[in-house]
Amino acid sequence: MSDNSHDWNSLIFGSYNHDEIGYAVRNTPWQGFREDLRERPHDEKFTRLRSYIANASNDTEAELRRIRVTNYVNALKRGGLIE
Repeated sequence: MSDNSHDWNSLIFGSYNHDEIGYAVRNTPWQGFREDLRERPHDEKFTRLRSYIANASNDTEAELRRIRVTNYVNALKRGGLIE
């Protein structure tokens, strides 16, 4: 099942190495947020991911959030859930 109604590429912010991704995703609040997205419709995932990025408290947190979201969206793509 793919979703063509959103520009998922707008939620990809670059390429990151395994160390950067590992550091960013080892975050309890992110893991809870990610788990909460699991059974949500794609429209809601997209909206919530955009909001998650927008609500960073500082530049460092913003970069970590971009890494997390990029990794999450790429995983959805690898799984064939979005294009």
